[in-house]
Amino acid sequence: MRALRDNVRPMNIAPDLSIIIVSWNCRDVLLNCLGSMSDGAGDISFETIVVDNQSDDGSAEAVTKAFPGVTLIANENNPGFAAANNQAIAIARGRHILLLNPDTVVEKGTLAGLVAELDADESIGALGPTLLETDGSVQPSVRELPSFAAFCDRYTPLRTLRVCRRAYRRYKMKQFDYSRPADVPSLVGAAIAIPRRVLDDVGLLDERFFLYFEETDLCRRIAAAGYRVHYTPKVRIVHIGNVSASESTPGLLYRRSIFQYLAKHGGRWARLKVHALRLGMFCQEFLQLIYCSVAVCALVVVLQFARAKNKLHRLRRALRFVGSDVWKTF
Repeated sequence: MRALRDNVRPMNIAPDLSIIIVSWNCRDVLLNCLGSMSDGAGDISFETIVVDNQSDDGSAEAVTKAFPGVTLIANENNPGFAAANNQAIAIARGRHILLLNPDTVVEKGTLAGLVAELDADESIGALGPTLLETDGSVQPSVRELPSFAAFCDRYTPLRTLRVCRRAYRRYKMKQFDYSRPADVPSLVGAAIAIPRRVLDDVGLLDERFFLYFEETDLCRRIAAAGYRVHYTPKVRIVHIGNVSASESTPGLLYRRSIFQYLAKHGGRWARLKVHALRLGMFCQEFLQLIYCSVAVCALVVVLQFARAKNKLHRLRRALRFVGSDVWKTF
């Protein structure tokens, strides 16, 4: 590991904000994100810490060259998203911490706006800005705490029967009004600002979550400690989305985190819920395997090769899960 320290203020004076970015094979969007920081800062002081999780696209070298003032932690392995954030939090000096995805662009005044809201209300333990798509439309960024029923609707044959549809819609908070500030159960982890004193109180991210649901777990712990998890429409950040995940195996990693979340927060019957959900996922993917096999053959016969290719891709995912991933999920 190597670290390059930047000095936005004398070492004995804490900056207003420590921006923490965990990166994996997303050099171009990472550099774009870092380039947007100055416009977003306004008159606040900040430091930026980038944790590179063993990228092989030259991300670490590019950051060192283009942004010598950024503190860089270049890991020799990939410890996961939660663990990498914790590495940076351990050396961060800011009064507030912003956990920020590399595939984001900070708009003018954003960072100053986050600091101002946290300073104005000490009851806020986690603050989420409005996330925007690249076309300027609002991206959903708040969630209800997930339930076993919501997971069943998404990942088991119960989805076809629609018996758990309401639970999934509650989880996605489909009716949430993003034009108004509100306290929410959980924030999407692309951008979350947290006072350092809150992290000192509730603890860091749970490193058992390699990727996904670590922010949900943290929001849950922050609320349980008596702080507010708050969404604000006053501050906006563009979020491209799925840049690093698209290069990995998000299906398997996502399912692992679902099981980890259920094991931790599923209550008295947590272990039974984990096994029941795994069985449901297996049944769902097995049915997809049969359906897609038939569909590919039928589409090839009628010369619909583009559609056949799409179904073949889904068939491969189902085959991988049934034949391999289901045994690795937890």
